[in-house]
Parts: sequence; structure tokens; C-alpha cells
Amino acid sequence: MIIPKPRYWIDWAVPNFWGYPLNSFGSDLEYAHYIAWLQEHLAKLDVPLPENQRCLVEKVKSFDDAISLVISIAESLTCDWPRVEKCEKAARERHMTAAQFRLQEESEFEKLGEDELSSLLTEVSLDRDDDVDVTWEDLKEAYCTPFEQYVQIRDEMMQKEASGCPDEILHYDIPYRAVFAYLFRTVAKGTLQQMELLKTFYQEMNDGYEK
Repeated sequence: MIIPKPRYWIDWAVPNFWGYPLNSFGSDLEYAHYIAWLQEHLAKLDVPLPENQRCLVEKVKSFDDAISLVISIAESLTCDWPRVEKCEKAARERHMTAAQFRLQEESEFEKLGEDELSSLLTEVSLDRDDDVDVTWEDLKEAYCTPFEQYVQIRDEMMQKEASGCPDEILHYDIPYRAVFAYLFRTVAKGTLQQMELLKTFYQEMNDGYEK
């Protein structure tokens, strides 16, 4: 399971489009409007970089580094997203601890059908570099979310809930706005480079969901 790069909800302003808040976009016109607005918004956004996101930018020294970072963030958002959403739901709606969530997943694993186990076996086998047979315990560990990964997601969902960010705002840049604002201030100071960062991020998001 690949979880998202550290997230933090600090700003969730959106533009209006034909008199309505643009909480998501479903057309090229809406996308263009949102990206143009977002570039101007982030260029003026003066927010501190959250503690949990400082690790993301510590090695960014150039614009190319920034491009690599936003691609990496996008990839982390699209990999294994259904499982991430499952963790988010348990953390946000049921406020489950890591231990409780582990028990739930272990119970689910014990009830997997033959086809699901076969698919999981194939997945685990492809991820391994050795020729050692995959055990039942290997399969269970592959199915269940590691404690530290669930704890990260739970902490992020609690922070989002406390921030007041509405769930209906669906833009993927929202939990990384402080990171984008930092990149704008440091290595992407011109409008063209800032637009390239945003477009690269959303293009990678789109490509990831189409795979």
C-alpha cells in the first residue's frame, strides 16, 4: 500500500464559475478557469509550511526538483487509492484506532474468497524479488494496512476535520497548497513556471487515474 505524501488542510478557497463555487471541475473550460485562478491565488498565499510537510521540500533546490516533487505527490495520490479511501473512512467517520482497524482488516482477510486470494497472491508474488513461496502470513500482511500508515491517515483526517474544510471541495491540490506556495516563493517565481507546476501535477493525476 502506498499512502499519500504528508497532507495538511490549511487553505481551501475556490473561485466562482458562472456564479457557483467551483468545488470540482468536469470540463476543460472549468479546468482552465481553476488553474488560472489557482496560480494567482497561490502566488499571493502567505501560509507557513506545516511541520509534517517540511520533509517534502528539504531537498528542493531547483525548478526541476519542484517538478519531480509534484509528480511524486501526484503518483502517491493515485496509487492504491481505494485502500486509502477505506482508511480515511474508518478514521474520519468511525474514529477507529490503528489497533481496531487492524482487527477489522484481519477479519476481512479471513473471509476472502478464492478469487480474491488468488489475485492477492499474484500481486504479492510480482512485488517480491526472490523465489520463496508466499505464505498465508505474507498474504495477510499484504492485505492489512501497516500501523504507521493508518496512523498517518488518521492524524490527517483528524486535522482536516478540525480545520473545517468541507468534504464537497474535491480539488487534489488542497492538502498541498502550503507546499505549492512554498515552491512558488522559492524556485518557481515566474507565472509560467508556476503554471507548469500546477499543470504537471494535474496531468500526472489524470494519467494516474487512467492507468
